[in-house]
Amino acid sequence: MKDISPKYTMAAAQKFGEFERPVLIAWAKEDRILPVRDAVRLSETFPNARLELIEDSYTFVPEDQPARLASLIASFIREPALVGAEPS
Repeated sequence: MKDISPKYTMAAAQKFGEFERPVLIAWAKEDRILPVRDAVRLSETFPNARLELIEDSYTFVPEDQPARLASLIASFIREPALVGAEPS
């Protein structure tokens, strides 16, 4: 991992503020490799982000808490996308 260039991720990150659709950021609360402060910072770069911290999980949330992650995703995709939607 230490040899991977951040070139592409940094270029993408510069455009996060332009993405107006809802964003779900599901993050492991106890992760020691990717700390919660990084999740907070990431969520602040999107204008319409929701940060969900997943308890009793570490770096690999899909392995540690698959049911909780699936529930969050299912709930998120059912929510109406208000940005760019026509008024009712």
